[in-house]
Amino acid sequence: MKIDISSTAVEKGLDIAKNFLEKLIIPSVEETGLLLKEQITSWRFKNQVRMLNKAQNFCIENNIKPKAISLKLLCPLLENASLEDDEFLQDKWAILLSNMVDSEQNIENHVFPFLLSQISKTEFLILEKSIFLRKERQIKKWLELNSFSETKESEKKKIEDEIERLETKNYEELRIKWKLQNEIRKLDEMESIIKTELYRPEYINENDLEEFEMANLIRLGLVKNLPQHNVYTNGTEIRNDRDSDYLTIDDLEINIESDGELYIITELGDLFIEACKNKN
Repeated sequence: MKIDISSTAVEKGLDIAKNFLEKLIIPSVEETGLLLKEQITSWRFKNQVRMLNKAQNFCIENNIKPKAISLKLLCPLLENASLEDDEFLQDKWAILLSNMVDSEQNIENHVFPFLLSQISKTEFLILEKSIFLRKERQIKKWLELNSFSETKESEKKKIEDEIERLETKNYEELRIKWKLQNEIRKLDEMESIIKTELYRPEYINENDLEEFEMANLIRLGLVKNLPQHNVYTNGTEIRNDRDSDYLTIDDLEINIESDGELYIITELGDLFIEACKNKN
């Protein structure tokens, strides 16, 4: 039975949604029955229409020419989006669809709609916040590293020239040389510290989420936990054997204790949030 979805009985935005949807699939909307299924509620139907209208607006704003995508991808996306009642997440569904139909991005991925259907607004915002803070820190550290690198080599050269001028014939000159060499090591250590801070992951504050929310993000592979441990040894003795080529440590015990966990966003989490981000 053919359904006439252009009927005036359907809300105003339906024609816009139909025209946009026809650009995304090869069969006609009437043939697929994507928007009108048996027993589908009016509420879910309106959500689909609203989301499709928003998706088309995002495409227009970002100069995206929609391409056809697989029904295997589109049908679950529309089905899950129709259940969303939070306006913030409705926008994310629309953005995700607009990005998926963008030929320039090529991010057709069947897991993204599933992930979006499984998380709450709070969980999404925490992931988004983590990526924002990491990018903000990386920009700051890149600027700091570039500025430091510009002066480091000249400072290092000055110190090396000063060391060369020392004759080191007495203890005082040796002491000055050691001090200057230590300054060179500090310059290298400072560069290493900046790079470590630049490339380290952004840790998610576990207090920002309930335990079940963190567990859900870990279940979905969007966040992973890194167990932290303290390692220490007990007091021990080093045997003084002058005839041996090696030092021997007696009764060495190494103790490892758990010291909680750190939580970081995974590569999948990065890609997922990026897929739900407005192109502009």
